[in-house]
Amino acid sequence: MEKAISPNKGNIAKIKTGIRGLDNLIEGGLASGSLHIIAGGPGTGKTMLCGQLAYNLAKNLNTGVVFVTFEETTEFLLRNLKFIGIDLVPLYKENKLRLLDLYTIRGEGLEGLFAHMLETIEEIDARVLILDSLTAFLAACKTDFEVRSFMKKIEQRLREQDITTIATLSVQDRENLGLETFIADSVMYFENKMQETNFVTQFAILKMRGTDHSRRFHRVLLTSEGVSISSN
Repeated sequence: MEKAISPNKGNIAKIKTGIRGLDNLIEGGLASGSLHIIAGGPGTGKTMLCGQLAYNLAKNLNTGVVFVTFEETTEFLLRNLKFIGIDLVPLYKENKLRLLDLYTIRGEGLEGLFAHMLETIEEIDARVLILDSLTAFLAACKTDFEVRSFMKKIEQRLREQDITTIATLSVQDRENLGLETFIADSVMYFENKMQETNFVTQFAILKMRGTDHSRRFHRVLLTSEGVSISSN
């Protein structure tokens, strides 16, 4: 089996995403232990990409993945992912994956939610945390200062534990990207665009520190085999 973690030419450990077409655009994968944001509007495929990442990484890494969903139940998430051929249940049974949703951890406050996630990470020795979505997670913050402070706190704590964090961010367009993106090590952006009489989904890497990444839009496809990104 091909190793999921490998060094790039800058000696930075990279996690291979396994997403068809993506790793070639980002010098082999995502920087390990970093914060990566997947931004875009509703219906652009952010959650589907996260589901595919959770499946690929839990299956190929020797450690686990914790997937936290704040906008739908785990049952609804599992059902939707099955439509594109992603079945997370076997990975859960093998203790390679844990799913948490707002309905199981509500009422704990931001600090309580974060503590619950850290406990789950420790439970299965996870090295990857997926948050869907960061927008909902930070909704309790009342000011930009609170957002920046809490983001910095969780980013530092997770980096200290070498946890790779992947979080979705709901935005209507690139002009509305918030403070969260300044703290992140990378920002990947999805958008739907009208092409003749159909919507097509486009993907671009807006920033990725320490990586000579693609700087153009690429077509995104959702098929029965999962998410793929065109190199053209």
